[in-house]
Amino acid sequence: MDEYEKTLSSIIVVQQVPEEETHCYGIIDSLTSDGRPLPGEKLR
Repeated sequence: MDEYEKTLSSIIVVQQVPEEETHCYGIIDSLTSDGRPLPGEKLR
């Protein structure tokens, strides 16, 4: 909540999970629609 209150924007938190557990989670693409890396922390 602290980060939202600072920016008044949505915050997405991600973490790596083992491939065999990906069916339990939502999966993101770490690139924008035109292929650029998302701003902010590096996603690996």
